[in-house]
Amino acid sequence: MPRTSYVTATSLDGFIATDDHSLEWLFAATIEPGGPFDHDTFMAGVGAAVMGRSTYDWLVHHLADSGEPWPYTIPCWVLT
Repeated sequence: MPRTSYVTATSLDGFIATDDHSLEWLFAATIEPGGPFDHDTFMAGVGAAVMGRSTYDWLVHHLADSGEPWPYTIPCWVLT
């Protein structure tokens, strides 16, 4: 049976992005590959994603600047 889970990476003060709308702080976290908080491990069980427009915009700009491809092969809905 499908289920819905809400998962977000937030700072201790409850924010997802910095004051300048950056998500760079997320990449500074040291996560054990294959461990319970590993992004790839988590995403292997996800069938669709929902994100806010600010997160989507940040991803688009970050990926364009870095030349990386869109990271998701699953359907993604963007809430605006």
